[in-house]
Amino acid sequence: MSGGKAKSWEWLTELEEPRRWRYDAIGKPLWSEATGITELEELEDGRTRVHFTETYHVFNPLMRVLLEKRVHSFISKDNDKLMKAGVEAGLKALRH
Repeated sequence: MSGGKAKSWEWLTELEEPRRWRYDAIGKPLWSEATGITELEELEDGRTRVHFTETYHVFNPLMRVLLEKRVHSFISKDNDKLMKAGVEAGLKALRH
């Protein structure tokens, strides 16, 4: 319906540096809201485990039933790869 184009506005709403942060977002044209939480867990062997959760909610009840699951699956399909790439890029920058 939108030609495959959408916009979202995201902002950090909680920040517990450097271990945890949360963002909230709104999106259009499928008016929606999202919340994402990232937590870093320090492991005994010097590694870090990244925990990421995200919720997505479409405001319009009819559009929610018809599109919410499909749209959220589409926009979050690469989350694992993107999170890994972001963490690795950040580590690389810190090392240099």
